[in-house]
Amino acid sequence: MEYAYPPQMVHGEHVTLVDRVVEFRRCRDVPFLILFVAFCAGMLVVASIGYSQGKPQRLLYGLDYKGNLCGSKDASPSLKGFNVRYWINPRQMIESADPILSLSLRDARAICLKDCPEVGGRNDTVAWVCDYPEVSQTNSSHPLHQLSMDDWFNRTYDYYALLDEEQQQSSLDLRGPCYPVLIRTKSVFWSCQPDDNVSSEAYKIWNAIGGANITLQDVPIWSSVSRFLSSPAAVLERYVADLGKAWPVLIVCASIIPFILSFTWLVCVRFFTRITVWSTIILVNGVGLLVVLLFYAKGGWLDQNAVEAVVGDDGAAQVLGFTGQQPERKDLRIMAVILTVLLGILFVFTMVMIRHLHFAVAILKEASRAMAAIPSLLVFPFFPVVITVLFGIFWVSVALSLFSGGDVKQRLCTYSGECCAYSVPQLETVCGPENCCGYEIKYNTRLKWAMVYHIFGCFWILQFIVACSLTIIAGAVASFYWCHSDHSTLPYHQVTKATRRTFFYSLGSIALGSLIVAVVEMIRWVCDYIRRKLLSDDNSLIRYVCCCTECCIVCLDYIVKFVSRNAYIMIAIKGYSFCEAAAKASVLIVNNILRVAAVNVIGDFILFLGKILVSLGCAFFAFLMLEDNRYHEGRYKITSPLAPVLFCMGVGYIVAYIFFGVVEMAVDTILLSFCEDCEENNGIPRFAPMRLVQALRAAQEEHEERIAERERRQRRKEAESRILAMPVPHIPR
Repeated sequence: MEYAYPPQMVHGEHVTLVDRVVEFRRCRDVPFLILFVAFCAGMLVVASIGYSQGKPQRLLYGLDYKGNLCGSKDASPSLKGFNVRYWINPRQMIESADPILSLSLRDARAICLKDCPEVGGRNDTVAWVCDYPEVSQTNSSHPLHQLSMDDWFNRTYDYYALLDEEQQQSSLDLRGPCYPVLIRTKSVFWSCQPDDNVSSEAYKIWNAIGGANITLQDVPIWSSVSRFLSSPAAVLERYVADLGKAWPVLIVCASIIPFILSFTWLVCVRFFTRITVWSTIILVNGVGLLVVLLFYAKGGWLDQNAVEAVVGDDGAAQVLGFTGQQPERKDLRIMAVILTVLLGILFVFTMVMIRHLHFAVAILKEASRAMAAIPSLLVFPFFPVVITVLFGIFWVSVALSLFSGGDVKQRLCTYSGECCAYSVPQLETVCGPENCCGYEIKYNTRLKWAMVYHIFGCFWILQFIVACSLTIIAGAVASFYWCHSDHSTLPYHQVTKATRRTFFYSLGSIALGSLIVAVVEMIRWVCDYIRRKLLSDDNSLIRYVCCCTECCIVCLDYIVKFVSRNAYIMIAIKGYSFCEAAAKASVLIVNNILRVAAVNVIGDFILFLGKILVSLGCAFFAFLMLEDNRYHEGRYKITSPLAPVLFCMGVGYIVAYIFFGVVEMAVDTILLSFCEDCEENNGIPRFAPMRLVQALRAAQEEHEERIAERERRQRRKEAESRILAMPVPHIPR
């Protein structure tokens, strides 16, 4: 049923304005809504699996030789507070550094300490670190069964003096329960990493007291530990753990600051359109350059003098204070290069687009008029953003749990050396393969598929939230266009009416549209994962195929999102099903492409710059917060600022995407309504605002002038070619 407005004069003609927004509808694409609800129930099942099997602490701390997690109070004995993993046998440490030998560092005997031990050599004594003391169940009178973990810690992990002669000889043979500290170590990533090879002073004392001979290798010991701690899986685990340790930064820079920046930008567009457009262009390049320089500084490519010249001595110490290892520095440098290239491309596009900004100003002014007529549009984005942030917190927590899930199982290893070690509970030396093979976390198939399901759920649910907000905005703005200048006829609660229509009739269509976009994004993610795996193979054909596939998927993703956005507008106006709305919107755009293409592209580019500005602003504030000392030392020390900064950038962009979706969807709705207006009135828009008509006419004339100029140049070039091809006449002498 259509609602008729009072007769008005439109462009000099007496017409009756009719609201094209259909009020009475029927539910569409219901099976896809049922599928979406069932999928959300599956997300809860996946969450329960993750919370029941996952232990996020595994992403921080290592496992000891018993398979216990360092720092776990449920271990036997309790390791609460003992968070640092220490490889206790110096012979195994040395052998693990030699690639010829078969011992992996994962299989070396490790225990959990509160801090790394000091090397011996003082007063001609050897420093010892002994195995865990364990109280006997039979109340044995042996001293080793009387020590508690606190006693063990207070003795600096050394109870060598309490051992009998046989146990001391076993320790001198490097079978335990006590082992000499011959290698200087420092705590890196909650593991005692060697700082040097075997200490010569400590080794001389070790030989003097009759310690077992150790074959010293030329291979640096720390290279083995560095390889172990620098594997892609270990680096990824530390990045995920950084998100958990930097949660205050995420709360501020991924939720509060994006709100403030996005809302401020919307208000500025509403009241100062032209100034906001120019300020956005200047700020996005300036802030982008600043963020890139911070990545260069953290990656170690800016020296002390260069930073001191800008921020002074104290500031340079803060900026260059990150002491991450090579893999983290390499990732920061890669990200710095990527951002440099993107910033360069952005700068070039800005220079190209800057001469056409008057088109963007015109269409943004019309969008700001819609926000002025419907003030609730300024407040509406808070609701989808809050929902998005809450879902993001839930998704990250479940992802942490799933990523840290799995079963702790002993490795199957082959080692040609001795597999004997002293057992404190049994008070005897025990030999067997269990003393050679360490423990690792095995991820079962169910957890792997649960993680894939969880990732796809992120794509689908986020797209569903975005689609709902876009459809509601389109429904409100459409009434603004069709009422022309008589804004008094607009209902006061226009956003509420649009929300009711969307939730009662269109959720099925939105579920279908968001599903299609999510499937394409999932395919793109899988293809990107496969591409990275295949690019390790030095084959030019594989590289070529991967690049072509990536380009095709990116183009498909853009097309699907573009069609979906315009389909949501037709759904909001007419209540069509998704497929019918996509077909109708595509026909309208194709038929009027010359009229609206330039204005739409320029307007979308300015809005894109606004999103990038908010995203870079979140990254900048995240860098500032991560300079706090709590993130450089102690239990909250992060391995690299990369993961928290990129997370804040990503969430900031999503928040800005939803906020700026008000303006962007207002622009798209006005332009698509303009196309329908032209379609219904034989190419003459009867309801379009005069400023919009003038901007579109100027854009079309400019486009036609460029085509005419191109044709003139082509004709001139052809004429010159014909003249040059003419034979030169022979002139007799």
